[in-house]
Amino acid sequence: MRKMLAAVSRVLSGASQKP
Repeated sequence: MRKMLAAVSRVLSGASQKP
């Protein structure tokens, strides 16, 4: 479960950095 949350958080962070 934690790994999933970490992966989602990482993806969201990357999308947030989108120009």
